[in-house]
Amino acid sequence: MSLKASATPNYFRRKFGDWIMRGATVICTLIAIVPLVLIIGYVLVVGGRSLNADFFTQAYQPPLTIDVGAPPDGIATPAPDALAPAATPSGDAAAPSNSAPANDATGAAATADPFANINVGALAGASPDGTSAGATPAASAPTADPFANIDVGALAGADAEPPVSGAAPASSATPASAAAPQDQIVTTEVVARGGVLHGIIGTLLVIGVALLFAVPIGLLAGIFLAEYPKNRLATIVRFCTDVLSGAPSIIAGVVAYILLVQRFQSFSGLAGSIALTILMVPTITRTTEEMLKLVPGSLREAAQALGAPTWYSTVTVALPAALAGIVTGILLAFARGAGETAPLILTVLGNNELTYNMLGPIAALPLLTYRYTESPFPSENALAWGTAFVLMMTVLLVNILVRLATRSRLK
Repeated sequence: MSLKASATPNYFRRKFGDWIMRGATVICTLIAIVPLVLIIGYVLVVGGRSLNADFFTQAYQPPLTIDVGAPPDGIATPAPDALAPAATPSGDAAAPSNSAPANDATGAAATADPFANINVGALAGASPDGTSAGATPAASAPTADPFANIDVGALAGADAEPPVSGAAPASSATPASAAAPQDQIVTTEVVARGGVLHGIIGTLLVIGVALLFAVPIGLLAGIFLAEYPKNRLATIVRFCTDVLSGAPSIIAGVVAYILLVQRFQSFSGLAGSIALTILMVPTITRTTEEMLKLVPGSLREAAQALGAPTWYSTVTVALPAALAGIVTGILLAFARGAGETAPLILTVLGNNELTYNMLGPIAALPLLTYRYTESPFPSENALAWGTAFVLMMTVLLVNILVRLATRSRLK
């Protein structure tokens, strides 16, 4: 009785603990997935709006400035003679006559010289009575202000005021440029043109060359670490790859900049590929090593029992058995290299034209995303999300194609 009574609470306690652990696992999984889903969804929605045919088929083109808010066709603008007559310099309104055009007075008032009444002699140091500055004046008259008669209103673009006190004010005449109706106000808008074809081609070239360098080096290094794990050199290589895996990408860019760009005095796509190779090799090396360690030792022993040397059994037995994990490591290295921006800023620099020359500056999607993000034009800011969308789809497409190509070997 005592054993049965004590077993029931223990059973429910274990079941309750199992529910808690399962619930915590599900919650943590959602927390890890939700941000990724939100980021991908936002890039798909916002970046997809800027996609069109020119986006994928054209290179960069300078932004185009267009007029917005111009009066529609068929609306006649008011004639200049419909405005109020301008005021004469004496302060009397000039009545329009049939012999002269009505806009002559308006043009005269609008183009009147505001410096016509400046006392030039006072500016030169002469006395008001016409004597020179060095002569003794007959009477100590106060120094006249040379700017007393400046038409300040004309300088500011306002109506001319009568210089003589007591005169009748001039009619409220407004220049034709200031009296333009509201529907004649024209605003401008900057529209982005072109696409990111040069960035797509440049990214594929830079990443492709980097993979050509990184895959053989990473595979061979991983095989060495897996086959000779207790070698002193293997310990040093393993430690170095672990350090490089967590090192900031800007370090690889600085190294490539000092060794290649400064020495050859030129930015180039090849320098960018070498910088990305430094980032890719540790990932491929460590992944290859761990996948080869998972291959059962009986497979190697069976190959060696048939007379195969170690290198042959590794290449023909161990590598095909670990191909799935090795391919995953290569894809992870590709994804990291495709999204890096800091090394490319220091090595590739960027190019607004479509080029295939790896020995000169070349465009790349991460660089375009960075440039468009810091652009002052909102239309180019929208293109930044488009380039991010294309970059993400490129990585996804490469993953799918590689999985399909190696599907028969992964089974």
